[in-house]
Amino acid sequence: MNILDLSNSADRHLGRILELQAAQNGDTQYLIADDQRITYAEANATCDRLAAGFKALGVDKGDRVMLF
Repeated sequence: MNILDLSNSADRHLGRILELQAAQNGDTQYLIADDQRITYAEANATCDRLAAGFKALGVDKGDRVMLF
């Protein structure tokens, strides 16, 4: 069983949880859709690139972003 320690409130957001999971289970499958398989490490790297893109656009902590 995979149990994360989320006693620190800074660890209780989706980005941090994915980061912690990637550190512990990097090569484990995170998402399977049709014939595509993505590991925790790949998902975390994709989220990091997305966050960097938002930051480059001027999005800051606390800003709200809508995706459609």
